[in-house]
Amino acid sequence: MTDTATARTIIGIIGNVISFLLFLSPVPTFVKIIKEKAVKDFKSDPYVATLLNCAMWIFYGLPFITHNNTLVVTINGIGFAIECIYVAIFFIFSPGKKKLPNGLGALSGLIQLILYGVYYRSTKWDDANDVRGERSGVELSSA
Repeated sequence: MTDTATARTIIGIIGNVISFLLFLSPVPTFVKIIKEKAVKDFKSDPYVATLLNCAMWIFYGLPFITHNNTLVVTINGIGFAIECIYVAIFFIFSPGKKKLPNGLGALSGLIQLILYGVYYRSTKWDDANDVRGERSGVELSSA
C-alpha cells in the first residue's frame, strides 16, 4: 500500500489533468469567435468568474497561507493564464455594449485589495491624533 502523501500527490495530479481539460473546454467557442470576429450571443461572465476563482485558489495555495499546495498553485496559475487569454479575446471581438464598463473599476478594486493585504500589518490602529481621549470620526446627530 502507499502512504498518504503519495496517494495525495497521485490524486492531485489526476485532479490537475482534469482541471486542465476543463480550462481548455471553451477553446471551440473562442475559435468560433476568432473566425467570425464577433462574440455574437456569448457572454464573458463565466470566463471572468473562472479567472477570479483561479486567482483566489492561487492565493490560497501560496506557502504563507497553506503549506504543501504546489499542485493547487500550478494548475490555477495555468488556468489563470488561459482565462486571461479568453477574456482578452472576448474583449477584442466584443462590441462596445458588451465590454464589463466596470472593468477598470474592478481592476482598481483588485489593486486596492492587494495593497490592503500588503500593508495591513503596518497600519497603526490606535488613533495617534486622539490625545485628549475624544473619539475621532463622524458622529450623526439624533435630530
